[in-house]
Amino acid sequence: MKGKDPHKSFVNLNYNCNNNCSSCIMEYMNSQIEKSTKKIKEEIDIILKDLNHIELNGGEPTLNKNLFSILKYIEEKKKGMEIALITNARMFSIPSFAKRLKYLNLKKFKIDTTIYGPNSKIHDAITRTPNSFNQQIRGIRNLINHGIKIELRIVINKINYKVLNEISEFIIKNFKKEEILSVTFISIKYFGEAYRNKNIVGVRISEIIPHLERAVDNLLKNNFKVNLFHFPHCILKEEYRNLSFGITAESEEIAFVKECTFCKERKNCSGIWKSYLEIFGEKEFKKIEKNSSEIKNLNSKKINFLKSFSQEEWKLNGHEIKEINAINNLFDKILDLVKEGNYLEMGCGTGILCKYLNKFSENKIIPFGIDLNENSIMIAKKNNSKFEENFYKLDYLKIFESGYFEENKEKISNFKNINIFLGNYGEAWKEIKEFIERIEPYISQETKLIITAYDLDLENSQKIISEFEEIFGKKFDVEKINKKILLLKKRKIEEF
Repeated sequence: MKGKDPHKSFVNLNYNCNNNCSSCIMEYMNSQIEKSTKKIKEEIDIILKDLNHIELNGGEPTLNKNLFSILKYIEEKKKGMEIALITNARMFSIPSFAKRLKYLNLKKFKIDTTIYGPNSKIHDAITRTPNSFNQQIRGIRNLINHGIKIELRIVINKINYKVLNEISEFIIKNFKKEEILSVTFISIKYFGEAYRNKNIVGVRISEIIPHLERAVDNLLKNNFKVNLFHFPHCILKEEYRNLSFGITAESEEIAFVKECTFCKERKNCSGIWKSYLEIFGEKEFKKIEKNSSEIKNLNSKKINFLKSFSQEEWKLNGHEIKEINAINNLFDKILDLVKEGNYLEMGCGTGILCKYLNKFSENKIIPFGIDLNENSIMIAKKNNSKFEENFYKLDYLKIFESGYFEENKEKISNFKNINIFLGNYGEAWKEIKEFIERIEPYISQETKLIITAYDLDLENSQKIISEFEEIFGKKFDVEKINKKILLLKKRKIEEF
């Protein structure tokens, strides 16, 4: 049940490098024991099984003496694989070296290379390597002459942020737009050398923005494609947000602060480097509010979405829907609670809520569902067709006895959200309490546990609250949402 991490598509070919960049994010470079080609191919094989793209980096991967055989291995192993080589391109300043790459005839191949400045003075000051700028530009030119696709990257730091527009002018003057796939500006991650040199390379994103805007405008005016990596949307003016990608790093490196929770750009945002927050804090980041028309339009979409399901589907969930607004109120509350990641719903019914969360959450939600009704699960699979393998016919109260738990208890710990649905069960709630107490040790401390209950007889909401408090004790807080529906929340969870 653990979702695959789409960002683990890279393989380090080596750790040594012919530059010594003050902003490098590699840790312990030049001191690691180099991997064997056999080990590298094993890592490549894992990626080839699941993905259609792979990134090869280092250190400086062109220093691996088996680079070309590794590239050939990937191409022969999986035709049409998208391959990106992340390199400083200096070795390609040697004509014969660049020509070897041409002769491989890779179908979907590109070079990603970082320019730090508009001239050798600034670039070489960051790489701390004399003549690195001139060699790199010659290398890029040799690659272009051999028809190799190039993405230019600009990692922004304190040394170069004021000359971003000069860098854009250099690119426009020295390269044709047809020769460059894209120009990508990257907000620096403070790790490895970059962290140790934070006083030298560290700069607030808000200080970068005016210089970034001028450079971006200049490149766009000259018809270059521009990308922005790791610039939270709240820092950017609206007209630049479509250039900013979502999360392009491993999720454990990224954070969203409290202000992000209800930001309208949350789902599209890159998030913030955790290491950046450690150095500069979170005061720069403010949520982007929806305006009244956006709120009204979104609410209308939610209501129409809920109306699209049949009465039969709602009945299989245990009730008839007469007041769709009441259900929307409940789902909206749960929407606010659920955080990014894998979401497990125990008692998912026909999967309507799972689909609602996946459609309307500002976070990326991967839904999973368990229900004891076979017809409900069949419909839940259809309602969540992209995730149909994540829905199981099972009585969640019996997962310990069924053997399912023993097979999946490690995976259960990877869920970021677990929502347990209850009805007006009375005495049966004691069994549910025992189940929660039994499963709790296997749930991660970061997991949000939500307990949701419908008031099935519609008139005795207070009775459900009393029953819940009596059986579950003061360990749980209970909040009445409206006269028909209750959401019950575990006390440990802070948000509501």
